[in-house]
Amino acid sequence: MERERLYRSRHERMLGGVCGGLAEYFNVDPTLVRLIVILLIFLDGFGLIAYLLAWILIPLEPKEVSEKKTNDVAQMQNEEEKVSDVIKDERKRKQVLGGFLIVLGALFLIRNFVEVPLSRFVWPLILIIIGVYLILHSNF
Repeated sequence: MERERLYRSRHERMLGGVCGGLAEYFNVDPTLVRLIVILLIFLDGFGLIAYLLAWILIPLEPKEVSEKKTNDVAQMQNEEEKVSDVIKDERKRKQVLGGFLIVLGALFLIRNFVEVPLSRFVWPLILIIIGVYLILHSNF
């Protein structure tokens, strides 16, 4: 397996893209690399020299590589949105079922306290409500 080359990042950059490039190369958070460099700068000044040398020596990421990464990120975001939509649909189904069970339980509870024979009206009313809901929320 061919190892990816080290470049200065075009996307994850604050100054020269050195920290962003290192983060992409080692697959870590760019903020973590930036914090380490800042600590090295304040501890003994070595971080500033190392950063400037890296800025000079590490080549800037080619546009083709940058565009490929951008396309890959966009594709991953589209896939994440699809999964998110499925999760939202599942959550909505559970909420509807939960609401249905709450209403049904409330009706059974009310039936214990009220002398009206609700059972003749409950099931047809529930079926009508579910039917109306399905018609209004169906995707045509």
